[in-house]
Amino acid sequence: MITRIVGSSDWHLNPSTPVSRNDNYIETALHKVEQLVTIANDRDAHLSIAGDIFDHTKIPSVIINDLADILSKCNHPVISVAGQHDMYYRLLNNNSPYMSLVKMGVIRHLGQYQNVFGMSFGEEINVKSVPKNAILIAHKTITKDKPPFFLKDAISAKSMLTRYKMFRVIITGDYHSPFVVFSPDRRVIVNCGSLMRKDKDQLNYKPSAYFVDLTTEMLSVETIPLEIQPPSKVFNMATLKGDAVLDDSTFSVNLDIVVQKLQSTDNRPDYKNIVFALAAQHKVSKREDQEIRDIMRVAESVHGDSK
Repeated sequence: MITRIVGSSDWHLNPSTPVSRNDNYIETALHKVEQLVTIANDRDAHLSIAGDIFDHTKIPSVIINDLADILSKCNHPVISVAGQHDMYYRLLNNNSPYMSLVKMGVIRHLGQYQNVFGMSFGEEINVKSVPKNAILIAHKTITKDKPPFFLKDAISAKSMLTRYKMFRVIITGDYHSPFVVFSPDRRVIVNCGSLMRKDKDQLNYKPSAYFVDLTTEMLSVETIPLEIQPPSKVFNMATLKGDAVLDDSTFSVNLDIVVQKLQSTDNRPDYKNIVFALAAQHKVSKREDQEIRDIMRVAESVHGDSK
Protein backbone atom coordinates (compact mmCIF):
# COMPACT_ATOMS: atom_id res chain seq x y z
CA MET A 1 0.00 0.00 0.00
CA ILE A 2 1.28 3.47 -0.91
CA THR A 3 1.42 5.73 2.14
CA ARG A 4 3.96 8.34 1.05
CA ILE A 5 3.45 10.24 -2.19
CA VAL A 6 4.82 13.40 -3.82
CA GLY A 7 2.25 15.33 -5.84
CA SER A 8 3.02 17.34 -8.97
CA SER A 9 1.15 18.38 -12.10
CA ASP A 10 1.08 20.52 -15.24
CA TRP A 11 4.70 20.28 -16.31
CA HIS A 12 3.76 21.35 -19.88
CA LEU A 13 7.14 20.34 -21.28
CA ASN A 14 7.69 22.19 -24.53
CA PRO A 15 10.75 22.39 -26.80
CA SER A 16 10.01 26.05 -27.59
CA THR A 17 11.22 28.76 -25.24
CA PRO A 18 8.49 31.35 -24.56
CA VAL A 19 9.46 34.82 -25.74
CA SER A 20 8.84 35.96 -22.16
CA ARG A 21 11.90 33.98 -21.01
CA ASN A 22 15.57 34.16 -21.95
CA ASP A 23 16.81 30.89 -20.47
CA ASN A 24 16.93 27.43 -22.00
CA TYR A 25 13.31 26.64 -21.17
CA ILE A 26 13.28 22.86 -21.59
CA GLU A 27 16.60 22.52 -19.76
CA THR A 28 15.16 24.50 -16.83
CA ALA A 29 11.98 22.39 -16.87
CA LEU A 30 13.88 19.09 -16.86
CA HIS A 31 16.02 20.34 -13.97
CA LYS A 32 12.81 20.86 -11.99
CA VAL A 33 11.75 17.30 -12.80
CA GLU A 34 15.12 16.14 -11.46
CA GLN A 35 14.31 17.97 -8.24
CA LEU A 36 10.96 16.20 -8.01
CA VAL A 37 12.69 12.83 -8.40
CA THR A 38 15.19 13.71 -5.66
CA ILE A 39 12.42 14.87 -3.32
CA ALA A 40 10.47 11.63 -3.85
CA ASN A 41 13.54 9.45 -3.35
CA ASP A 42 14.70 11.33 -0.25
CA ARG A 43 11.28 10.72 1.32
CA ASP A 44 10.94 7.12 0.13
CA ALA A 45 7.79 8.18 -1.71
CA HIS A 46 6.11 7.59 -5.05
CA LEU A 47 6.18 10.53 -7.47
CA SER A 48 2.75 11.28 -8.95
CA ILE A 49 1.79 13.48 -11.91
CA ALA A 50 -1.77 14.81 -12.13
CA GLY A 51 -1.74 15.33 -15.89
CA ASP A 52 -0.29 17.52 -18.64
CA ILE A 53 3.27 16.24 -18.61
CA PHE A 54 3.61 17.71 -22.10
CA ASP A 55 2.29 20.90 -23.66
CA HIS A 56 1.30 19.16 -26.90
CA THR A 57 1.89 15.90 -28.75
CA LYS A 58 4.59 17.13 -31.15
CA ILE A 59 7.53 16.58 -28.80
CA PRO A 60 10.99 15.65 -30.17
CA SER A 61 12.27 12.20 -29.27
CA VAL A 62 15.32 13.66 -27.53
CA ILE A 63 13.09 15.35 -24.93
CA ILE A 64 11.06 12.18 -24.36
CA ASN A 65 14.26 10.19 -23.95
CA ASP A 66 15.88 12.75 -21.63
CA LEU A 67 12.73 12.78 -19.50
CA ALA A 68 12.66 8.98 -19.44
CA ASP A 69 16.26 8.91 -18.20
CA ILE A 70 15.37 11.28 -15.35
CA LEU A 71 12.17 9.48 -14.29
CA SER A 72 13.87 6.07 -14.43
CA LYS A 73 15.94 7.22 -11.42
CA CYS A 74 12.85 7.14 -9.18
CA ASN A 75 13.12 4.40 -6.56
CA HIS A 76 9.40 3.67 -6.88
CA PRO A 77 7.12 3.54 -9.94
CA VAL A 78 6.01 6.97 -11.18
CA ILE A 79 2.20 7.07 -11.23
CA SER A 80 0.34 9.38 -13.57
CA VAL A 81 -2.88 10.37 -15.28
CA ALA A 82 -3.20 12.12 -18.63
CA GLY A 83 -4.29 15.71 -19.14
CA GLN A 84 -5.85 17.08 -22.30
CA HIS A 85 -2.45 18.35 -23.47
CA ASP A 86 -1.09 14.81 -23.27
CA MET A 87 -3.75 13.61 -25.68
CA TYR A 88 -3.98 13.61 -29.47
CA TYR A 89 -7.19 15.47 -30.32
CA ARG A 90 -8.27 14.78 -26.72
CA LEU A 91 -7.93 11.04 -27.22
CA LEU A 92 -5.33 9.03 -25.36
CA ASN A 93 -3.71 6.77 -27.95
CA ASN A 94 -0.28 5.62 -29.08
CA ASN A 95 0.22 8.80 -31.10
CA SER A 96 1.38 10.77 -28.08
CA PRO A 97 4.61 11.23 -26.10
CA TYR A 98 2.67 10.40 -22.93
CA MET A 99 1.95 6.90 -24.24
CA SER A 100 5.59 6.57 -25.26
CA LEU A 101 6.53 6.95 -21.59
CA VAL A 102 3.88 4.36 -20.67
CA LYS A 103 5.15 1.88 -23.27
CA MET A 104 8.72 2.44 -22.10
CA GLY A 105 7.63 1.54 -18.57
CA VAL A 106 8.78 4.92 -17.24
CA ILE A 107 5.36 5.94 -15.92
CA ARG A 108 2.43 3.83 -14.74
CA HIS A 109 -0.84 5.11 -16.16
CA LEU A 110 -3.79 4.88 -13.74
CA GLY A 111 -6.24 2.91 -13.64
CA GLN A 112 -5.60 1.58 -10.29
CA TYR A 113 -2.29 0.75 -8.70
CA GLN A 114 -2.46 -0.64 -5.17
CA ASN A 115 -4.54 1.93 -3.23
CA VAL A 116 -4.13 4.70 -5.84
CA PHE A 117 -6.83 5.41 -8.43
CA GLY A 118 -6.59 7.62 -11.51
CA MET A 119 -8.95 9.91 -13.38
CA SER A 120 -7.52 11.35 -16.59
CA PHE A 121 -8.98 14.33 -18.42
CA GLY A 122 -12.61 13.78 -19.38
CA GLU A 123 -13.01 10.69 -17.19
CA GLU A 124 -15.17 10.04 -14.17
CA ILE A 125 -14.60 7.36 -11.59
CA ASN A 126 -17.33 5.29 -10.04
CA VAL A 127 -16.15 2.91 -7.35
CA LYS A 128 -18.26 1.62 -4.49
CA SER A 129 -15.43 0.46 -2.27
CA VAL A 130 -11.75 1.32 -2.02
CA PRO A 131 -8.87 0.16 0.19
CA LYS A 132 -7.96 1.97 3.37
CA ASN A 133 -6.05 5.21 2.78
CA ALA A 134 -7.20 5.37 -0.83
CA ILE A 135 -5.67 8.08 -3.01
CA LEU A 136 -7.20 9.67 -6.11
CA ILE A 137 -5.05 11.35 -8.79
CA ALA A 138 -7.20 13.46 -11.12
CA HIS A 139 -6.83 15.92 -13.96
CA LYS A 140 -9.86 18.09 -13.40
CA THR A 141 -10.44 21.82 -12.87
CA ILE A 142 -10.75 22.27 -9.11
CA THR A 143 -10.77 25.72 -7.50
CA LYS A 144 -10.02 26.46 -3.87
CA ASP A 145 -13.33 28.28 -3.39
CA LYS A 146 -16.50 28.58 -5.46
CA PRO A 147 -15.57 28.48 -9.16
CA PRO A 148 -15.98 31.70 -11.16
CA PHE A 149 -18.90 31.84 -13.58
CA PHE A 150 -16.71 31.36 -16.67
CA LEU A 151 -15.26 27.99 -15.55
CA LYS A 152 -18.29 25.93 -16.51
CA ASP A 153 -16.81 22.50 -15.76
CA ALA A 154 -14.96 23.46 -12.57
CA ILE A 155 -15.98 22.46 -9.06
CA SER A 156 -14.77 23.66 -5.69
CA ALA A 157 -12.37 21.78 -3.44
CA LYS A 158 -15.18 21.27 -0.94
CA SER A 159 -17.44 19.75 -3.61
CA MET A 160 -14.64 17.48 -4.82
CA LEU A 161 -14.01 16.21 -1.30
CA THR A 162 -17.73 15.55 -0.86
CA ARG A 163 -18.16 13.85 -4.24
CA TYR A 164 -15.23 11.50 -3.65
CA LYS A 165 -15.54 11.04 0.08
CA MET A 166 -14.17 7.49 -0.06
CA PHE A 167 -10.71 8.89 -0.80
CA ARG A 168 -8.50 10.14 2.02
CA VAL A 169 -6.21 12.04 -0.36
CA ILE A 170 -7.07 13.70 -3.68
CA ILE A 171 -4.24 15.10 -5.81
CA THR A 172 -5.34 17.22 -8.77
CA GLY A 173 -3.97 19.10 -11.74
CA ASP A 174 -5.27 21.36 -14.54
CA TYR A 175 -5.95 24.53 -12.53
CA HIS A 176 -2.55 26.23 -12.35
CA SER A 177 -3.04 27.96 -9.00
CA PRO A 178 -1.93 25.63 -6.18
CA PHE A 179 -3.72 25.09 -2.86
CA VAL A 180 -4.18 22.58 -0.06
CA VAL A 181 -7.62 22.15 1.54
CA PHE A 182 -8.48 19.84 4.44
CA SER A 183 -11.99 18.61 5.17
CA PRO A 184 -13.38 18.59 8.73
CA ASP A 185 -12.77 14.82 8.91
CA ARG A 186 -9.10 15.34 8.03
CA ARG A 187 -9.13 14.30 4.40
CA VAL A 188 -7.25 16.51 1.97
CA ILE A 189 -7.24 17.78 -1.60
CA VAL A 190 -3.94 19.01 -3.03
CA ASN A 191 -3.99 21.02 -6.25
CA CYS A 192 -0.35 21.12 -7.31
CA GLY A 193 -0.23 24.06 -9.72
CA SER A 194 2.09 24.45 -12.70
CA LEU A 195 5.77 23.56 -12.83
CA MET A 196 7.01 26.54 -14.86
CA ARG A 197 6.54 30.31 -14.87
CA LYS A 198 5.54 31.75 -18.23
CA ASP A 199 4.15 35.27 -17.89
CA LYS A 200 4.42 38.38 -15.77
CA ASP A 201 1.61 37.34 -13.44
CA GLN A 202 3.87 34.47 -12.34
CA LEU A 203 6.97 36.51 -11.51
CA ASN A 204 6.54 35.74 -7.82
CA TYR A 205 5.04 32.27 -8.29
CA LYS A 206 6.89 29.47 -6.49
CA PRO A 207 6.56 26.03 -8.14
CA SER A 208 6.43 23.35 -5.45
CA ALA A 209 6.20 19.64 -4.77
CA TYR A 210 3.67 18.35 -2.24
CA PHE A 211 4.70 15.51 0.03
CA VAL A 212 1.69 13.69 1.48
CA ASP A 213 2.40 11.33 4.36
CA LEU A 214 -0.43 8.98 5.30
CA THR A 215 1.64 7.26 7.98
CA THR A 216 1.08 10.15 10.38
CA GLU A 217 -1.97 9.95 12.62
CA MET A 218 -3.44 13.26 11.42
CA LEU A 219 -2.24 13.05 7.78
CA SER A 220 0.37 15.64 6.87
CA VAL A 221 1.08 17.64 3.71
CA GLU A 222 4.45 19.34 3.26
CA THR A 223 4.84 22.04 0.61
CA ILE A 224 8.38 21.89 -0.78
CA PRO A 225 9.35 24.87 -2.97
CA LEU A 226 11.54 23.97 -5.92
CA GLU A 227 14.79 25.77 -6.63
CA ILE A 228 14.21 28.60 -9.08
CA GLN A 229 16.21 31.51 -10.44
CA PRO A 230 15.20 35.13 -9.70
CA PRO A 231 12.83 36.53 -12.33
CA SER A 232 15.52 38.90 -13.60
CA LYS A 233 17.66 35.90 -14.61
CA VAL A 234 15.06 33.88 -16.52
CA PHE A 235 12.53 36.43 -17.77
CA ASN A 236 13.01 38.85 -20.63
CA MET A 237 11.86 41.80 -18.56
CA ALA A 238 11.55 44.06 -21.60
CA THR A 239 8.83 41.89 -23.12
CA LEU A 240 6.96 41.79 -19.80
CA LYS A 241 6.47 45.56 -19.54
CA GLY A 242 3.58 45.63 -21.98
CA ASP A 243 0.10 44.39 -21.21
CA ALA A 244 -0.46 42.64 -24.54
CA VAL A 245 -0.57 38.87 -24.76
CA LEU A 246 2.55 37.80 -26.64
CA ASP A 247 1.22 34.67 -28.34
CA ASP A 248 -0.95 31.66 -27.59
CA SER A 249 1.96 29.28 -27.05
CA THR A 250 3.67 31.43 -24.41
CA PHE A 251 0.75 32.90 -22.48
CA SER A 252 -0.50 31.02 -19.43
CA VAL A 253 -3.23 32.96 -17.65
CA ASN A 254 -3.09 33.24 -13.89
CA LEU A 255 -6.71 32.43 -13.16
CA ASP A 256 -6.50 33.68 -9.62
CA ILE A 257 -6.02 37.22 -10.92
CA VAL A 258 -8.91 36.85 -13.35
CA VAL A 259 -11.16 35.41 -10.66
CA GLN A 260 -10.39 38.28 -8.31
CA LYS A 261 -11.29 40.86 -10.93
CA LEU A 262 -14.43 39.19 -12.18
CA GLN A 263 -16.02 38.21 -8.90
CA SER A 264 -17.40 41.74 -8.73
CA THR A 265 -20.15 42.26 -11.29
CA ASP A 266 -18.82 45.79 -11.78
CA ASN A 267 -15.74 44.35 -13.47
CA ARG A 268 -17.54 42.04 -15.87
CA PRO A 269 -17.89 43.09 -19.50
CA ASP A 270 -21.37 44.32 -20.45
CA TYR A 271 -21.84 41.74 -23.17
CA LYS A 272 -25.32 42.87 -24.09
CA ASN A 273 -24.30 46.43 -24.88
CA ILE A 274 -21.16 45.21 -26.64
CA VAL A 275 -23.26 42.99 -28.92
CA PHE A 276 -25.70 45.81 -29.71
CA ALA A 277 -22.85 48.24 -30.38
CA LEU A 278 -21.21 45.79 -32.78
CA ALA A 279 -24.54 45.19 -34.50
CA ALA A 280 -25.00 48.93 -35.02
CA GLN A 281 -21.43 49.32 -36.23
CA HIS A 282 -21.94 46.62 -38.86
CA LYS A 283 -25.35 48.00 -39.83
CA VAL A 284 -27.24 44.72 -39.53
CA SER A 285 -30.70 44.44 -41.03
CA LYS A 286 -33.87 44.83 -38.96
CA ARG A 287 -34.44 41.08 -39.17
CA GLU A 288 -30.89 40.33 -37.93
CA ASP A 289 -31.26 42.94 -35.19
CA GLN A 290 -34.47 41.29 -34.00
CA GLU A 291 -32.83 37.85 -34.04
CA ILE A 292 -29.97 39.18 -31.90
CA ARG A 293 -32.42 40.69 -29.41
CA ASP A 294 -34.40 37.44 -29.27
CA ILE A 295 -31.20 35.47 -28.53
CA MET A 296 -30.16 37.91 -25.80
CA ARG A 297 -33.62 37.73 -24.24
CA VAL A 298 -33.51 33.93 -24.16
CA ALA A 299 -30.00 34.05 -22.65
CA GLU A 300 -31.19 36.39 -19.92
CA SER A 301 -34.13 34.14 -19.10
CA VAL A 302 -31.85 31.12 -18.77
CA HIS A 303 -28.76 32.63 -17.16
CA GLY A 304 -30.02 35.86 -15.67
CA ASP A 305 -28.48 39.22 -16.47
CA SER A 306 -26.30 38.74 -19.54
CA LYS A 307 -23.74 41.07 -18.05
